[in-house]
Amino acid sequence: MYWSLGAALMEEGREKFDAFVKEYAALPVKNVDDGRLAGPGEIPAVEATVFEYFWDGEQLGWVPWVKLVPQYVHRPELKFNEILVPTVDTVRITWILDILVKKQCPVSNCVHPVQLRKFFFRLSECTVVAI
Repeated sequence: MYWSLGAALMEEGREKFDAFVKEYAALPVKNVDDGRLAGPGEIPAVEATVFEYFWDGEQLGWVPWVKLVPQYVHRPELKFNEILVPTVDTVRITWILDILVKKQCPVSNCVHPVQLRKFFFRLSECTVVAI
């Protein structure tokens, strides 16, 4: 529900929405980075907002997106328009694309062409269907 209601908000609106949810959720807020993830019944607060986390069903905790961002390795043979520097946003979008493809939902040019191309190249031929 958090992402459904707050997805269209810009940064300032997300911060206000996050403060509202944290105040009215009546759940404990975990704001200490002791290496333990905020779990069920807790709201993570080490990062600025809950938008900076995703729920990991295997670890049963809120994981910061930033922990999934791989280190950038420069490849000089690539043209400038083929370079995709991994960021929190590219990781989020790839995560969402993975879910959509697993559920066999159509995925169109809703993201940057370089990111979409890199995403499709890592899929098996059986997964990609041209329309």
